[in-house]
Amino acid sequence: MPCLDHLRPFDERLSHLPFRPNNTYVRFDVQTRRTDTYFAGSAAGLQECCFVPRNDTAAEGDGYLLGVVSRLLEGGRTDLLVLDAQRLAEGPIATVRLPFRINGQVHGSWVPDSALASTT
Repeated sequence: MPCLDHLRPFDERLSHLPFRPNNTYVRFDVQTRRTDTYFAGSAAGLQECCFVPRNDTAAEGDGYLLGVVSRLLEGGRTDLLVLDAQRLAEGPIATVRLPFRINGQVHGSWVPDSALASTT
């Protein structure tokens, strides 16, 4: 989930914003009661992310997070991030650097092809 971690650095050039943007993705393991986090940077705004299972037989939580981050001091330019859901602190395993700004994305749920009805 995207969260605002007030303990992380904040770029004061953004102090004119009406609120501080979400800067961290957090994964909370309810069984171990531990968290794993990814900090996007002091001038970044994270949007809602979507979980994608690693494969059809993956254990709960084994997969990827797809999320959008706005680079607020780069004109709001946007990146699509792909993170290993079990290793958030290691950072993105892939970043798609978009040359423009998009609104918050990736809202919804992942549905594998096997769960979709055939249309043929």
